[in-house]
Amino acid sequence: MIKHLTATAYIIAEISGKPKVLLHHHKKLGLWIGIGGHVEKGENPKEALFREVKEETGLSIEIMIAPRRNPIQTPVVNELRLPEAILEENIPRFGKTPAHIHLDCIYFATASNIGRLRMKEDFLWAEMSDLGKLPLPKEVQILAKRALVIYRTKFLR
Repeated sequence: MIKHLTATAYIIAEISGKPKVLLHHHKKLGLWIGIGGHVEKGENPKEALFREVKEETGLSIEIMIAPRRNPIQTPVVNELRLPEAILEENIPRFGKTPAHIHLDCIYFATASNIGRLRMKEDFLWAEMSDLGKLPLPKEVQILAKRALVIYRTKFLR
């Protein structure tokens, strides 16, 4: 089966003093998910993530990272930030697009310029208590909760 590399962000921001996660309603899939898309030729997953988030929302993000010592950087090698998870997702056939698999690199991020968000009806800011009430796929609920917990623990952002 065909496999596509994708990148998704679970973006956290303080809204009215509460941390909330941004979700997007994907029209083709009919699901609430994080923000992201396909990695294009010439991009690594992190570059695709920043591009997709900017295109879809207008937001600039910063990836939340746990402290790490001495990442490898030489004139010819740059150690990339590992995603929080890599999901293998079965994507059903849609129109002329055959069924395929997404290898989805999941990142947790923050956004400080939320006033620039091009808010549409297909975006939703959800706090922790909302996640159990929304019609979310199980993996989205788990990842959104993880992102909120990591945000609260004040990892480096």
